[in-house]
Amino acid sequence: MKKFIKYIALFSLPFIALFIALLVSPYSKKYGYHFRKNVDCNTSWIYYRLYENAAPIDVAFLGTSHTGCSINDSLIERTIKSKYGRIIKTSNMSYCTNGRNIQLPLLNDIISTKTPKLVVIEVMEMESKRSHQDFPYIADSKTVLSSFSIHNFQYFSEVIELAKSRFSYLRDHYIYRVDMDAPKNYRSDFMYQPFDFNADSDDLAQHKAYKMKKVAKGISGLTEFQLQYPKSYLVKMVERLNEEQIPFVFLYIPPYGLEINQPLHYDFLTQYGEVWLPPASIFENQKHWVDGEHLNYNGSKELSKWLVDQINQKVNN
Repeated sequence: MKKFIKYIALFSLPFIALFIALLVSPYSKKYGYHFRKNVDCNTSWIYYRLYENAAPIDVAFLGTSHTGCSINDSLIERTIKSKYGRIIKTSNMSYCTNGRNIQLPLLNDIISTKTPKLVVIEVMEMESKRSHQDFPYIADSKTVLSSFSIHNFQYFSEVIELAKSRFSYLRDHYIYRVDMDAPKNYRSDFMYQPFDFNADSDDLAQHKAYKMKKVAKGISGLTEFQLQYPKSYLVKMVERLNEEQIPFVFLYIPPYGLEINQPLHYDFLTQYGEVWLPPASIFENQKHWVDGEHLNYNGSKELSKWLVDQINQKVNN
């Protein structure tokens, strides 16, 4: 039996060595942003805007597709200029799909390249307990490997995905010579892409019923346990911003039909910073939604107009 175990160990050693080598192998941040085609978000644009577009970013919005569909960055910038005579460069840096941890490496990239005057962090009715599927592609190896937590049930799958991403980079870069330039039609200062149609009223009604039932059910002990993981990343983001003395706020963007005017973890958030609570009327109007989770053009226009005054007051020259 001992001899068998010895053979298994010897047989496994090359694979273990290869796995470790992949984890510490060279990797391109540009590849990470370009490799994943994340739902409707053009993540290659994020890399372009940070590393290849010299225009500054005074206000950066961080969040999920809620932010992607809600924040008309070009409208905000134009309106501030016409209303107040100020040039405040605004950028929607949303990254689709839930998972708070993806925003820490993105925030670090924003700070290292642009040094914004204000960072606006999206919060929903409740933090998503899941890790972001693209975390191993955007974060460096050290960040992923050191992210172990008893609250993160996806850690080991993330490490495997980390090795896969490094293998893909080595293959695509050295063998296939994959072109990683952002598409020319996306080389602009702004991210926002409008959805100019309305959600079906029956779908919205069903979504509202589902959301209210979920809220009424409350948060289970297991869910509360898992929520410590995304909350820890929110705290890390706050600490990073405070280190750099960069002002920040939390922006509440709820789904349709949620009859609560602040996040369920509002008290937790206010320990760390100010929470902006837009008028409920923006989110109650059925004509403002493309589906139960995302604002359409009309909804984003109303929210962006409301944000103009908030940003003007918050951003110092």
